[in-house]
Amino acid sequence: SKRRYVNASDYLILVDIWKGIGEGSGWNTDNKQTGYYRTYAEFTDPDGNILQDDSLGNITEFYSFYLDSTYPNISLNSPEDNYTTNNLNITFIYTPKDNLNISSCSLIINNKINQTNSTILDGQQNNFSLVNLSGRSYNWSINCTDYVGNANSSSTRTFFIDLVSPSITLNFPVNDYNSSSSTINFNWTATDNFPTTNITCNLTLDGVVNKSNISSSNGAPTNYTIAGLADNAHTWNITCWDSLNNTNTSGTGNFTVVYGPANLTIELANDNVSIILNWSAKVYADSYIIYAKEDYSDEFALIDSGITDLNWTDTNADQYSTRFYKVETVRGTANKISIKTVGKYEVELINNTNQISDWNLISVPLNVTEWELENGTNNGLDFHSDPAGCIMTLWRHSNADGWERTNYNGSAWNPGQGDESFTSIESGRGYWFEVNKTCDIVFVGEVPVENKSISLNSGWNVVGWYSPNSSELPVGGSSAYPITVSPADSVDAIDRYNPITDEFEVTTYWGSNVWWPSWLNMGFTSIEPTKGYYFDVNQAATWEHDPNT
Repeated sequence: SKRRYVNASDYLILVDIWKGIGEGSGWNTDNKQTGYYRTYAEFTDPDGNILQDDSLGNITEFYSFYLDSTYPNISLNSPEDNYTTNNLNITFIYTPKDNLNISSCSLIINNKINQTNSTILDGQQNNFSLVNLSGRSYNWSINCTDYVGNANSSSTRTFFIDLVSPSITLNFPVNDYNSSSSTINFNWTATDNFPTTNITCNLTLDGVVNKSNISSSNGAPTNYTIAGLADNAHTWNITCWDSLNNTNTSGTGNFTVVYGPANLTIELANDNVSIILNWSAKVYADSYIIYAKEDYSDEFALIDSGITDLNWTDTNADQYSTRFYKVETVRGTANKISIKTVGKYEVELINNTNQISDWNLISVPLNVTEWELENGTNNGLDFHSDPAGCIMTLWRHSNADGWERTNYNGSAWNPGQGDESFTSIESGRGYWFEVNKTCDIVFVGEVPVENKSISLNSGWNVVGWYSPNSSELPVGGSSAYPITVSPADSVDAIDRYNPITDEFEVTTYWGSNVWWPSWLNMGFTSIEPTKGYYFDVNQAATWEHDPNT
């Protein structure tokens, strides 16, 4: 209690008595619980008797008050912490709650009061709105005060207004890159101003989106490989967007995929000696290189370079009985050799019998440009013998038609009577050349690369070796190649004709992929280009001829 002495004539207010100076320690509310309180005052004389007023009532008074020490509670509803947007207008929603009522709440932006609201809905969602914000990072919180001055602050959240599109650096291929490979590993780096942002990219090639929605790590190189690109000059760029669809497209890069020359062909020049190579232009080519080799199993060697024409003549071709060629495209530091290989074979046809004619069993090892025989009007195949006019007749054989012939009159081929269908030759078949003197003929054409199925009849079949390779016949039970037939073991023997001895030579099949030559011709251990052969077949079969090139 607290006691104070007053004069009877004084006018007093209870709260003033409470605050006034007097005996006792007073009453401190700092450590009191929140709640309703009542103060009571009575007037007594020095003896402790309660004084009475004129109506004989005790002179007393009381005062009731509510003690509030509870701070407002503030819940932040939205935006969530670390919210990112490209919207410049943001609404901040919060829910304040107090045991009495809240007098005001303020929005704090970047540690400064931005705006205040004094009409607060206690226990309900309230909001502040900001418009036309700038792109940057922000922090926000809410401060609220109740009617007795208790104030509190919410937690602090961060939000980002992201108006910046990812930046894109094209790493590879670099501008003006030349590639001899049709596979390119594209590489780029996309970087966004917010490290946690997911970046998605499209790869555009030659103006058309080639691959969509490629995930790209922020600030790290990304790879995407495209195979089978056509040879030509190409353009590429990258379009990327972040999680807010802020989109950017890189600059455009360029590169060139270099292929070897297409449509490579070979022909015998009018001098019947020189070889002419022709090919189609590569519009991006700086120049071309010529490679050649004489043995097909050897490596190609460079024989001429810096060629800017689309043809080249080998004036030294007569020095080689066989020669093979490739052409390479050059652009900058990138070189690409032709897929095709073309070549020439010079074959000696022998007449050593002093007779009006002699025989040579020949096949064509190349894919010649024209298989139709020259008939005087069709610009067909002519064998260009040296000396001219040595070939008299060409013979072929089939089980269905027997022997057929076509005769050479010096400028054209004329089928024999009843053999009118004999107007062309074909690969994989053997032919008898009847010659009146020894001479050379030249085959020019493309080296074959695809397998050829050749039907074999029961009995003797005159076949050819359609390949530039000399292929060993197995003698130790290894693979059946080169005589891979179905059904297996259908070929019992192979004969070849020796124009020098004018005799046949034979090798016999012993089973288990073992061929063994006759003791009279122990050198017959391989199948060779330009030669024709007789296959002795024990049943109808198919020879899967593989040029093995």
